[in-house]
Amino acid sequence: MRADRTTTCVFLALVVLLGVGERPARAGGAAAYYQWLQTALIGVWEDVPQISASATQAAQLFVAHDWNLGAAGDISFIYEFINRAGGVMPIVFPVKPGEGEQPQIILFAPREDQLEQDWEQVRACQRHGDRVIAFVRPEILAQALAAGVHFDEALSNHAAPHGGLFLASDGQEWIVPTDRVGNIIALWAWIGEFVAACTRLGQMPTMWQSVMVPGARERNPKFRPHRFHTYAPVPVPAGWAAREYLRSLRSHLITLHYLEGSRMRLAAELALATSRQGHTLWAGGTGHSFTGLIGCPHDPGLFQPLNPARWWDMRKLPDFAPGDLALCIGYDGPFAGEAYHQWAERARAAGVRLIWSFTDYHPEVLASLPPDEFFINQRWALGDAVVPFPGYDVKLLPPSGVLGEAVLWMITAEMLASS
Repeated sequence: MRADRTTTCVFLALVVLLGVGERPARAGGAAAYYQWLQTALIGVWEDVPQISASATQAAQLFVAHDWNLGAAGDISFIYEFINRAGGVMPIVFPVKPGEGEQPQIILFAPREDQLEQDWEQVRACQRHGDRVIAFVRPEILAQALAAGVHFDEALSNHAAPHGGLFLASDGQEWIVPTDRVGNIIALWAWIGEFVAACTRLGQMPTMWQSVMVPGARERNPKFRPHRFHTYAPVPVPAGWAAREYLRSLRSHLITLHYLEGSRMRLAAELALATSRQGHTLWAGGTGHSFTGLIGCPHDPGLFQPLNPARWWDMRKLPDFAPGDLALCIGYDGPFAGEAYHQWAERARAAGVRLIWSFTDYHPEVLASLPPDEFFINQRWALGDAVVPFPGYDVKLLPPSGVLGEAVLWMITAEMLASS
């Protein structure tokens, strides 16, 4: 707690030196993005009967006919789906549309900037007999239908009507993305209902435990080769898993907004002040869904990407200059030490100011941050996943991807409102 207060005091001193100060949140800023997130949660909640029916059909193919499960389309959607704490182990990666001896269940998130390529992939899947389930906003679905592309199921991601939440100052472009985080919310609701449907069919799929939990690195390899556990699971009723996840996610977002909102506004002020002084702003993260996030459709371009190629690859330092600022959105710690190729240490040596956001269940990690580096706490618990299935040894369905993206886009929205 003492280190946290010291960090805040030093950061406030930096804010004063740069000529900026904390101001009330503006209606079009972080608060507006938070309000959209809560609206999206309500939309997915209302869709739970449709989500559950879709997942139940898929589970029948997965259990009774040995169809495989995979994801395609948007790269951040795919990486959020694979090898995640509280996610499904027996999946296909990478998905090769139209290939394989047997049809597959394909969860598909169209890419707004590559729709023609995506439509060809969907057609190839359907020629192969795959079941394609889209996570998509209505405008993109309408474009698919106009192109003669039909999905077996289309689930709304409840993104903003134009994809971006705000109209840019030029009146031409909608900015601050909503599709990707909306996809993740709907994805995990669907996965919860899929696993629940499997339990009602007498099977429990093998599921990942966060490797940050002691013992998980020994547990996971035991189950990784298997599609199902050998025991008969407790049947989970339709609708329960998705709603438990959405309840938990709503609580996490409320906590993030009200306990970390002032810090996000201060981070936005510091970023704007840094930019006005002619320095470059950078952003990126080590979460699964952060691949390709900076520069995606509707990104207003305030930040340059820290690690554009792969979310886990921190070997190469960007072309930093002294005085630049980097918004670093991590998992449960900074990008420091051998695991991250001394990324933070090299960035500090290059004269870059660092703003961190990760969760803080390792107090010693938070205490290790220099006092002039600001911290935004994502506030999710060790293990990441939040939904306990009766009789299962680990929880399912992680909130961290949504929370990490929320931090990025709430800060971005606040910068736009304050500029």
